[in-house]
Parts: sequence; structure tokens; C-alpha cells
Amino acid sequence: MNFLRSSFKATLVLLALAIVQGAIAAPITGDLNGDGSVNLMDYVTWSDAGGTSGELDGWRAAYGSPSPATLHSDDASIMSVGPTASAIGIENGSIIEWIAYFTPDPSLYFDPPADNPDRGVGTSMGVGFNYEVAAGTLIPSSVMLLSPFDFDPMFPGSDPYTGSVVEGIQLHASTASVMGGGVVDAIFLPAGSEWITAFGPATAIKFSTTAGGRELTFGGVVAQSQLPNEIILAPQTAQAVPEPSALLLIGLLVGCALMGHARRT
Repeated sequence: MNFLRSSFKATLVLLALAIVQGAIAAPITGDLNGDGSVNLMDYVTWSDAGGTSGELDGWRAAYGSPSPATLHSDDASIMSVGPTASAIGIENGSIIEWIAYFTPDPSLYFDPPADNPDRGVGTSMGVGFNYEVAAGTLIPSSVMLLSPFDFDPMFPGSDPYTGSVVEGIQLHASTASVMGGGVVDAIFLPAGSEWITAFGPATAIKFSTTAGGRELTFGGVVAQSQLPNEIILAPQTAQAVPEPSALLLIGLLVGCALMGHARRT
């Protein structure tokens, strides 16, 4: 009897210590990969597993709490791993038509779940990306999500222009740049792709500017299946070009993708 009482007391002491030290914590709603954060990596975990709509709703409602962990694009451990971003602007008369892309890292593609083999070999991605052009040049009505990133237009993200968690594409006219200096027109794109099977650049968003928006600056956070954390891609710029032939356009797109991966080598 004394032995049982001593063991019970010891158990209570250990339990109290565990609670004080934070060793026992309630599960975080939306933390689908169990890393203690609710961020883009939870979305790709949900997508990979073919999760339920309830799990997705819980993740969306809890997004951004606690603060997400990230890796910078210059981290030595991910120099040769991870997705890249690119954009092409084509002059079309008095306007410039921009298309932005994300290229998944092909080495991270994997077989679909056994219960859903028809998905094919692929990957999923989540992004929280910023696009900036000269102030007064963005045409708001032209902004549009593109497949495979258009399945859920209310995708949440941490908008750097307002400092708050928002849902869906956010447009900011004549706002302070978060990637450089001065005043810009900005787009904040929080979006996810449910499943990407094609290798190479995947379209994400298109928009138009007036002729003064010939330079685009873009950067932000991306996540892809099989990565340990989100990755911060440093800002880069793209210059609009005269309308090319179809062959030249393909060359530009391939070149952007190769340059993005070359930065990691």
C-alpha cells in the first residue's frame, strides 16, 4: 500500500512538472503537421493526405497562430532544394500583361496516396507572395487567379502591407513598399494549389498595368510538400518585354525557371 501511495505521489509530481515546463500542451487547431505552428506547411500536409473540408476550415480559421517558422532562401541547407518564382510581362499596346509563375522543385514530387492513385505523381504548394509595380499603374479589374492556384480564392495569408491575417487576394494602391523603397501599387497573393502533376512552371496569377508598370518586383513565402518549413524567397525584379513570338515566349519562361534554380547552386 505504501508503495502504491509513493508511486501515485511521484506520478503527480512528474505530471505537475510537465505542465509547468510546457511538456504537455493541448493540440493546436489547424496544426496538421504537428510542428507547433499554423502556416502554409499545414496546407500542403492537408493536400497531400487528401484531408477533409473540416480540417481545411479549421486550418483557415487558425492560420498565423503561433508565428510560423521559415527558412530563408540563402540558408545553406536548402540552397539546392525548394520551389522558385518567376514572372513575365508582355507589352500589348498601351498596357502590359503580367503572368506570375511558381516552379515546384521536381526532386520533391512523390507518388499519390494509395487510396487516391488517380492523382498521379505530383506535389502541392502554398504561397504568400507580394507583387509591386509603380504607383498608379496597376489595373485592379485585371487581377485574376490561375489554375492550379485557383481552387480556393479565400486562401488565408499574413498580409505584410497591413500586418494582419487576410483571406484572398489583397490589392493596395499607392502604399509603402515592403520590398524596397518608395510608394507602389501592390498585390498580396495568398494561394494554394491542391495538386500539381506537371513538371515546370505553374501559372498562379495574371494582372495588367499601364505602360508605366514596366518593372515588377516580387518575393514572399512559399511552401512545398516534403520541405521541413516554409521558405522565404528574396525579392527579385522582372522587366516587361515587347510582344514576342510564341517560341520566344516559351524560351523566356524556361529561362526564368532555370535562373531561379541557378540561384540555389
